[in-house]
Amino acid sequence: MYVRIVHPTIPADKVEAAAKHWASFLGGRAKNNPKFAGGYMAASPDRSEVVAVTMWKQLPDPESTQKMREEIMAEMQQFASGSMPPMEEYEVIAEIK
Repeated sequence: MYVRIVHPTIPADKVEAAAKHWASFLGGRAKNNPKFAGGYMAASPDRSEVVAVTMWKQLPDPESTQKMREEIMAEMQQFASGSMPPMEEYEVIAEIK
């Protein structure tokens, strides 16, 4: 299992709308990918910081990843500011259920 984390820059007054749009846009595409395991967008209580987390059974190839990141950035541009944020990638080494 793998986790990908992105910290987009989204103004506090747009966070709720951005989260709904992200879930709708990404959810529709990712659910059809057998490598996808789930995802969350979370925000600090004052909405000044946002994190998008996706979980993967197996990582997609780099070309697919780059294409999807570009599509997400284009789709979310109405909410986000700045350039494409870096993506952190981790392998899950322990799990609590």
